[in-house]
Amino acid sequence: MNLHLRAYVTATLSTGEEREIVNHFELWQTPTNATYVMLEAKDIKEAYTTWARAVDVDNYSVSHLANLERWLEEHAGWEIEWYAL
Repeated sequence: MNLHLRAYVTATLSTGEEREIVNHFELWQTPTNATYVMLEAKDIKEAYTTWARAVDVDNYSVSHLANLERWLEEHAGWEIEWYAL
């Protein structure tokens, strides 16, 4: 089971029809046990950030986590869901 992240919002089209818009952020693959620990954490984003920094040997987490922050800012006002799949 990996940790996943999505944002969704219901939009009203110009036709009056309502449609749910969904957008996903590509998280790193997480071990099953780490996924469940993160989902039980009080702050899932912080738990994921801590884990990503701990497993990162080549410093890729810096840009990945900056992209995550930017994505979350761009989806402010949307429903945010962290889940296992």
